[in-house]
Amino acid sequence: MTFLREPIALCASRFQYRLDHRKRSDLSFEEWIQKDWARNAQTQRIGGTPDANDAIAVIGRKNMFVGLTEAFDESLFLLQALRAPDLDIRYAPVNVAKSSNIAKDLLADERTRGMLVEANRADLELYEHVKREVFPAQQREYGPSLPESVGALREGGRSGFNRRNLAMYGIKQRWLLKPAMQLYRRRATRGVVEALVG
Repeated sequence: MTFLREPIALCASRFQYRLDHRKRSDLSFEEWIQKDWARNAQTQRIGGTPDANDAIAVIGRKNMFVGLTEAFDESLFLLQALRAPDLDIRYAPVNVAKSSNIAKDLLADERTRGMLVEANRADLELYEHVKREVFPAQQREYGPSLPESVGALREGGRSGFNRRNLAMYGIKQRWLLKPAMQLYRRRATRGVVEALVG
């Protein structure tokens, strides 16, 4: 499963996040937008290449659930109903920017908006495909009562979110899962390195 966000807004938001949280004011937007990892990020993560057709093929081949952040509550409800009936979909927003002025300025300026569009052509193609084909198919699979079900979730189904569970997951991620993956990767690559060297 994956979630997509409107690519132009996402890319502008990612640049703002880099400035706000990574404290990298030495990298201009013009330099940042030329980095391969800043361009068509959603397409690359899903398909492994900057080609929208590769990502679309992966979604189809794996029968992936694809949510949309612009329809977040509805996407969570569909995910639970169609794929993960035991999933607890209560949530509380985290990592919300205190200000989105940088992203808004990038989107409002014709020149920088053009750079965002140029850098995310594959993501725009992928996003439009999901909005036109994949997401509506998931809505149809659920059935006509979807709006009422989502309304009930919004009215009271989100209450009871447990922040302690989120904190415990973060601790487990940092102190258990991350070191375990590093150890696994070292062991998994040791034989390859020895074969190449020796």
